[in-house]
Amino acid sequence: QCISDYIDYMKTLAVNHAELCHEDKKGKEAFFRMNIQELYGAWRSGIRPKGIALVAIEYLAKLSSKSSKQILSERQAGFLVIGHHRGNDDAAQLEILAKTEKIVLQIINRMIKQSQGGHPLLGCSISSHNDFNYTPQYNLGDGNYAGWLVTFQFNTPVDSCVNQKYWKDDLDDDEYLEIE
Repeated sequence: QCISDYIDYMKTLAVNHAELCHEDKKGKEAFFRMNIQELYGAWRSGIRPKGIALVAIEYLAKLSSKSSKQILSERQAGFLVIGHHRGNDDAAQLEILAKTEKIVLQIINRMIKQSQGGHPLLGCSISSHNDFNYTPQYNLGDGNYAGWLVTFQFNTPVDSCVNQKYWKDDLDDDEYLEIE
């Protein structure tokens, strides 16, 4: 599994959610991706949805092991569900927060169900609502976006063998070597 699989998965959620209805057409976009630096800094110029949008945040990965044969990539991931509101309007901001929180919970429920079913990306690594955290976010983008930042972790297995075909020097005569 790689980052493009994660981005594709998050995009599929935006395409299939009835309120997001993402399409890859100008003016119909409801899915974007960004890295953590962009989250609170200057957004890329193309990110200007006027409705509700899902923004996938590129994950941070850490390797862990219970044994030399069981290596996992623990991926700290996140997404935003945001909406545009009228500037300097607390009531409009609260309305967007209520609407986007409902969508966040719908997305979380789907992710849990898919993980419990052994989804190829998520495996069975997300088992309950306890695996998610979310917090409100204000004044994003041009200052007129609000919504929820959701964080979660999913784990994927990692091959722990050294495959000699990727190396120019001769480590050993075996084609595949296991790390002890």
